[in-house]
Amino acid sequence: MKFEKFLVIILSMLLFSCGSDPFDVDISKSDVQLNFERFDLDFYAFEKDSTQGYNEFLLSKYGQFYKTYLKDITNLGAAGDPMLLQSIEYYLEDKYVKQLNDDVIKAYPAGSLDEVQQLLETSFKYYNHYFPERVVPDVLTFVSGFQFNIAPFDSTLAISLDLYLNPNYDNYALAGLPKYAVNQSYMDNIAPDAMRGWLSTEFEMPAKDEVSLLDYMIHHGKILYVMDAVMPNTADSLKIGYSASQMEFCENNEFMIWAHFLEQSLLHETDEAKYLLYLREGPFTTGLPKESPSRIAVWSGWQIIRKYMDSNPEVSINQLLVMQDSKLILSRSKYKPSK
Repeated sequence: MKFEKFLVIILSMLLFSCGSDPFDVDISKSDVQLNFERFDLDFYAFEKDSTQGYNEFLLSKYGQFYKTYLKDITNLGAAGDPMLLQSIEYYLEDKYVKQLNDDVIKAYPAGSLDEVQQLLETSFKYYNHYFPERVVPDVLTFVSGFQFNIAPFDSTLAISLDLYLNPNYDNYALAGLPKYAVNQSYMDNIAPDAMRGWLSTEFEMPAKDEVSLLDYMIHHGKILYVMDAVMPNTADSLKIGYSASQMEFCENNEFMIWAHFLEQSLLHETDEAKYLLYLREGPFTTGLPKESPSRIAVWSGWQIIRKYMDSNPEVSINQLLVMQDSKLILSRSKYKPSK
């Protein structure tokens, strides 16, 4: 009898521990199949003798994104412009454009992004589990000319591969890109950056007459908490876009970071010039040691939301996302990092 009781206790503990993980959900039966295309390879395959037919092919395959790419990203003209084909020819013959495209293709030949595609498909299966009413986008890769790494367009999520060519890629410095902007330009960052970019446009911060730093912290913390849910097996550093050493700094100095916000009375600060220092990209966070990463308020907001959800297990992700009272969330989180 004692042995049987012992077994019951052990089994109960195991069941409890399995059920305690809020992100332990079954996506094995998900029917989500990600449409993943290499627009960069298709566009660079243009040939002079077949430009008209190929232009029609790209327009048919990529639709609105192709129009946007021509008009707004490369400034080559509208899809129906009679000079468009000539503009495309000149553009692809430009030595700088050709060099960049060649470098992208060399770094990411056909088939090289299979793991990225698989990770994104798995992530969107989780996304579909939590948000079944929302659209799962088509995903494509392109070359933006160092303009932006992730570009969500309606139901399309576009990834600019030229910003994932390794931090030591020579043309980053020649183009005047600061080192901090390309420090995480590795292939491992592609899928997390893409998911974070998509979530940021799907769950935008509601408009308010007056916005505080705490409002932004809570909003960005929610986005990263959703990242926890849709990428449960991905390192925290990749979710937020930090290096391993930057993550270590945050984890080792959580008390000091929080104390800084409190001592400087920053949480309820509404002066944009003051609170943007803690939200914007940069080599480090102004006012903190130079070993600190930028966007430190985003990281702190993430910890607040994690603590809130741990303290309030009855709250679902969807319920969390519609909560707008940042002060109440902070209060109910009982967030108080120890020394």
